[in-house]
Amino acid sequence: MGKKRAAVVIGVNKTGELPTLQGSAAGAEAVAEWLKKEGFDPVQIFTDVDANGNNKEVTASMLKIAVRDIVLKGTYSQLVIFFSGHGYWKNDNEFWLLTNAPQDSEEAISWTETAELAKGCGIPNVVLISDACRTPPATTTAMRIRGSVLIPNTDQPGARSKVDKYLAAVVTNPAYELKLVGDDKKTSVFTYCLLDAFSEPDADTVEQVTEAGEQISVVPNRRLAITLQRRVPELLQSINAKYEQVPDAEVLSDGDAYIARAGPARAPPADGIAVPSRQPITIRDVGTIKLWEKLGTPMDVSLKTLDAIKRIARDSGFEAAVNKAAPVEFVRSFETQTGLAVRGAGIAEVAVGEDATAEIFEIGTTTSPGIARLHISSNITNIGIRFSNGRGTVIAGLPGYIAHVTVDGNAVVNISYVPSENNYRWKPYSDRRKAIEELRATTAAAAGKGVFRLNDKAKAQAFARKSRTDKALDPSLGIYSAYAYSQADDREAIISVLKYMYEDLQASIFDVALLAGELRAMTDSGVAIAPFCPMLTQGWNLLRLRNVKLPRVIAEAQDELEAALWTTFRPSRADKIMSAIKRGNRNEIDARSRP
Repeated sequence: MGKKRAAVVIGVNKTGELPTLQGSAAGAEAVAEWLKKEGFDPVQIFTDVDANGNNKEVTASMLKIAVRDIVLKGTYSQLVIFFSGHGYWKNDNEFWLLTNAPQDSEEAISWTETAELAKGCGIPNVVLISDACRTPPATTTAMRIRGSVLIPNTDQPGARSKVDKYLAAVVTNPAYELKLVGDDKKTSVFTYCLLDAFSEPDADTVEQVTEAGEQISVVPNRRLAITLQRRVPELLQSINAKYEQVPDAEVLSDGDAYIARAGPARAPPADGIAVPSRQPITIRDVGTIKLWEKLGTPMDVSLKTLDAIKRIARDSGFEAAVNKAAPVEFVRSFETQTGLAVRGAGIAEVAVGEDATAEIFEIGTTTSPGIARLHISSNITNIGIRFSNGRGTVIAGLPGYIAHVTVDGNAVVNISYVPSENNYRWKPYSDRRKAIEELRATTAAAAGKGVFRLNDKAKAQAFARKSRTDKALDPSLGIYSAYAYSQADDREAIISVLKYMYEDLQASIFDVALLAGELRAMTDSGVAIAPFCPMLTQGWNLLRLRNVKLPRVIAEAQDELEAALWTTFRPSRADKIMSAIKRGNRNEIDARSRP
């Protein structure tokens, strides 16, 4: 890129009581040497194995200092942060585990928060590369992991940074290390393929750029994702057909951004079989194509690709997730115009604030619906629901809407707001009902699989148009879109969502105000906001960055959440929260009412 570039490279073989890895430290050393040859200076390398093979610690403080020094100099055009080691997937967030995790809850790196702060660090291109498992923690100690943030909390002057993310596996999947041909020790498959993507690239991923009057061959960041999604499954399949690992990526940088030069393109195999010219179809492709279909702009893809999309949609559970997200049809209206419909679990209890009442009509079971009528005298309120399995959730109660809640096992997998048929919103909604409900179901499925993205401008604009009925914005789609716009760092779009929802509701949903950075200002000005915590699980990862201080009974809940798209409290925490709502003490549940 013709400018100063820096890197921080981390490799941790041994974390707490977890199994010792063999390839993480060695892989990090290989990546560091590669980046040095590509002109990165400095390349800060942190591994838990010294030159004599002895163990040493890798701590959050030493990593934060290294990154801080690079960011605050303000002279770099690109920063690469690479990690190889154990990882957890908690509350829709990845954590890189360091030497003393999880016993020390801060000795991990919070991926979401680091990526969020990187957008304002002032370095034009930040590249985050994660070679770690994305599997849920299995113990109470592991669930308490909070992690540290690598990027200093300061907005540097200038344009926003373009943050590119490369992850070894899709959500909840492992990242393999295996013995490759000729190796005595295991090697990280993702790291091996990362290096291989540059040393021996596929011809269709190489582009020419001009630097200092010289033309060089590179693998641009936007093409690197294609290479990794091709190479990792290809290598694993050559070892054992049972191994399944598909990398994920999100690239926001411009077309000329790259990490390294490209070596000679790899030759076709000796048997004459051509190297595939396209990466394999992944669950992310399924989400992209299905979403474009619902936006009314089908993508131009071959029949062979469409067949693959259908197969993967079925086998991955995407198709089933769409069906689960469809609104239930057993309740269409209440005389109060407001209510709840729950499927997949019975309703054990509904708790509301002083501005509302709730009456359970049908308790329901896992196979029959639960139904409750609500009466809300304000613009928005907190609704707590405890299910028959002991879990619970909190949602925004919206007058005129029936909230359709879908539970699958221990998790809330979907919440849809549908106008009651005797409410004024019903007519404009019914005119576009089929399109809205199909878009909502597809969006819910994509979000649940971690592949809902709106970083394409045309897609973002089409989604905004399709999400509206008359002048109102569908509340469910408004929440989803706010998160997608936040991921793409489209702050103007988030403010637009906030504005549309406020104009219709005369209130705001917690998540949208949080993502827009307006939660404190809106509460200080008296705008009604509900519920008292994020509705989507991933929102919990942004509270610390937005300096949101929740009451203790709520703040501690982030360590007792189920692995779910929508916030789902485990039984002991659900009991505490339901009790706090029923007591009507706002200081127990509402940050703006704290003394």
